[in-house]
Amino acid sequence: MKIATIVSKRPLLWVFLCFGILFFGATAFWVNRGEWLYPEQTKADATLNENLAEVTVGQSFVARQAGLQAIEIETDTSDVFAGQLILHLRNAPDAAQGIQQSTVTLPDGVDADGWVRFPLEILSDSHSKYYYFFIESVGEENGRFPIHYGPPESYFNGAMHIDGNPQEGQLTFRLSYNRTAMLYDLVKGIVASTGRGLVVILVFTLPGWALLLVFQLKRKRPFVQHWLEGISVAIGLSLSSYIILFLWADWINLHPGGMLVWLTVAISTAFLIWYYRVWQLRPHHVWSAVQTWADSDTVWADSATIFIAFIAATARFLMIRGLEMPLWDDSVQHAVITRRIMESGGLFQSWLPYSPHTTFSFHFGFHINSAVFAWVTGFDTPQALLWGGQLFNLFAVLTLYALAYRLKGAWAGTIVVLAAGVMMEFPLFYMNWGRYPQLMGQVILPIAMWWTWVTLNDDHAKSYRNLFWIIGGATLIVGSALSYYKMPFHYMAFVMALGIAMVKTARNLLDWRKWRTWVLTAVIAFILIFPWVSMLASRVLKPKATASSASIEPVVAGSFQSTIYAFLVAPFVELWQQIEAFSTDFPAMQTLTLLLGIIAVVWWGRNVAVPIIWMLILISLPILSGLSLPGTFLIEAFTIRTSLYMPLSLIWAVAVGTIL
Repeated sequence: MKIATIVSKRPLLWVFLCFGILFFGATAFWVNRGEWLYPEQTKADATLNENLAEVTVGQSFVARQAGLQAIEIETDTSDVFAGQLILHLRNAPDAAQGIQQSTVTLPDGVDADGWVRFPLEILSDSHSKYYYFFIESVGEENGRFPIHYGPPESYFNGAMHIDGNPQEGQLTFRLSYNRTAMLYDLVKGIVASTGRGLVVILVFTLPGWALLLVFQLKRKRPFVQHWLEGISVAIGLSLSSYIILFLWADWINLHPGGMLVWLTVAISTAFLIWYYRVWQLRPHHVWSAVQTWADSDTVWADSATIFIAFIAATARFLMIRGLEMPLWDDSVQHAVITRRIMESGGLFQSWLPYSPHTTFSFHFGFHINSAVFAWVTGFDTPQALLWGGQLFNLFAVLTLYALAYRLKGAWAGTIVVLAAGVMMEFPLFYMNWGRYPQLMGQVILPIAMWWTWVTLNDDHAKSYRNLFWIIGGATLIVGSALSYYKMPFHYMAFVMALGIAMVKTARNLLDWRKWRTWVLTAVIAFILIFPWVSMLASRVLKPKATASSASIEPVVAGSFQSTIYAFLVAPFVELWQQIEAFSTDFPAMQTLTLLLGIIAVVWWGRNVAVPIIWMLILISLPILSGLSLPGTFLIEAFTIRTSLYMPLSLIWAVAVGTIL
């Protein structure tokens, strides 16, 4: 039998075989590359020249990985005595008993670069553990040994010690890890967290999947055309649903906490069991569904998407292993808000005992879902923020799949996950300074855009009579806005791009019957967000003392020339300054991607034009802040720049996806 025939008859087998060989081959290559040498503290601004026969020099540290197998310190190769150095490893500077000790003979133990290596027996459980080592010499009365060290701020997980007393400095040292032990520890951690991870995934997908099925109860053809598209949409709907539920629970003065989460999941699960008639399912039904997928045209693209998503998830969770809390100052504020939500069982007004403030008006979508994550996993607030933030970071990649799939099919979805999840700086970089609210807004926003695309291109979805579908769209739009107040600008920019790219004639644009759906969506969105708007309005529109007519200053004062400048010249000067500032910050890679997309439009048509026009409108938004229009003070060039990964990855997706 020919190979082509075998591949065509058993595509799923070959998919898993190829990806299995690739995965295990890469793993074997990584394990056999030798030791993992981590430069913990490499600054060597000064030299400590103590007599190690009389005093000990040490350093406390935290091991980043499992499999600690050696400690290296840096010395001056020109001034090393002949003798022996002994390194003692303990759990802490005040520990009475040691863990291990290692002896090195000098000067043979110093390499050409000045590093002295103290080998240890492999510590398979060293990951994230606190240790202390100190060095002494034996057999020499004058055991002066030059050891390099850096400033105190060069290392944050320990301190240099002399005779067990902490000093203002950090030894220059490196740690060596055994790769096999690292891999075993990683696999063990994955296995241990599998159950909890599956529960988290179900909590953030089941409610959205149930809503998707509700949308199409009276519809012969489903709104979702592909199972990966459905998962992507379900994530956005689930996150938005929790935001709306807790907002309205607070409006009726109800603070159920985690009970509301589990009740939502229970109702969703019950509905899904009823809808799919789970009690009637048999193993051959499941196998038949798998076979149908295996014989489909998208099996290779789907498998590639799963593999890339696995790589993206692994990268995100590996980088935070060992961290006790999120990074940067913003994370402190987000942790406090999440903690108050958990303590209050929902939204709150009083910040006590953390702050004397008695009002809360911050966008809260991320914090609600972080609290949901904490209630489900049992993590404390910092860890929930850290691990939940990385999960939502992965979701920000996966929710782009649905729109990319609608633009150019399954391979476009694969490319968008590859571009946003692996190749681009954002959204992965958000975790470095805790920009979590913007991240949450950009998790939900692509699904709101997907809903808009489907509504425009699907006659049944376009009908104003399809109330459940319209409520779903309003939920997504409100969810993104309550996650980050600046997301409505991104959404309106996409709506404008969609109108420019897809509407063929002015008559089509002005068809009032199609506008009924959008007007009804806006009305329902306003109803959903009304509790929050009314709360904000009650604080802004407080009664103010009426000033006498004599105390009222004229709006326009000064000479005629200054008035003309203020109203006619100044806005355009500021407008030009905004254009000039933003153009100098636009990276070359983004410019090349934009040019690639524009060229692709010429060849492949309107669908490719949508993300290009959206990107052009987005990069133009900061210019509006120079016109002093209502609400434009919320537009920030920095926010736009850090969100351009969405249109950029979509441009790559539709361009490359068309070829594939």
